[in-house]
Amino acid sequence: MRIYETEDPRLPGYLVALRAHQKVVNVSQQDIDQMQNLEIDIASRRWVSGHATLWGIAG
Repeated sequence: MRIYETEDPRLPGYLVALRAHQKVVNVSQQDIDQMQNLEIDIASRRWVSGHATLWGIAG
């Protein structure tokens, strides 16, 4: 299992999970890297889209 998260100093005590997915290991390393990069892209977009609103955590 892989979890991509962020800690924002504006949210002390919170860990924001941006993406979780099951790591696939029964494929080539190149495929693993490609799938991982796609998941990182999703997490990165979530980070960008939620940053201004603190991901809905703080009111």
